Amino acid sequence: MNEKGFTLVETLVALIAGGLLLGSISWVIAGLSDDLKTTEQLDKGAQLSTAAALLENVLADGRFLDSSSRPLSRSSRILEFQMLAPLSTGRRGYVDARLAVERSTNGESLALEWPGSDLPRNILLSNMRDIELRYEVNTNSDAGTPAFLSKIEIAITDQIGSNAQILSVRPRINAVGACIFDLISQRCRT
Repeated sequence: MNEKGFTLVETLVALIAGGLLLGSISWVIAGLSDDLKTTEQLDKGAQLSTAAALLENVLADGRFLDSSSRPLSRSSRILEFQMLAPLSTGRRGYVDARLAVERSTNGESLALEWPGSDLPRNILLSNMRDIELRYEVNTNSDAGTPAFLSKIEIAITDQIGSNAQILSVRPRINAVGACIFDLISQRCRT
């Protein structure tokens, strides 16, 4: 009898070989996924440390009151302030700046902008689950004296949903008319 087809043994051998092949492919894909997660966590760590250093540099010498000693706009999504002009612009003194939390399909990002200027917008953090701006204001007993920001916190939750990381900056300017003393020129920068 010469029938065409496969025997039961041949079919079982083919199924076992196919199962082993699928198992090894899924094992390789799982390993790549773990490597990708590790790389992404390292990238987020580098992104956070770079953003922390930049925000410390920008916000520590920032001004958060206008010329009439009224607070500039601030909320959990936006912080308006004045910062020292970046050296690359060739400008001197302070320029208007804004930190803005923006939502997109990939998550939230934190952007540093200069409204009314031709300076490029910088994305400091991106693809985060949640970014929230928080403020600690010193309370003055004298009603005529404005309240100053004593601490700015940026709470960041990544896409994995781990505990929120807090970037904290303490502004150095805490009085009306205060300036920053420049050690090189031995003058007060306003």
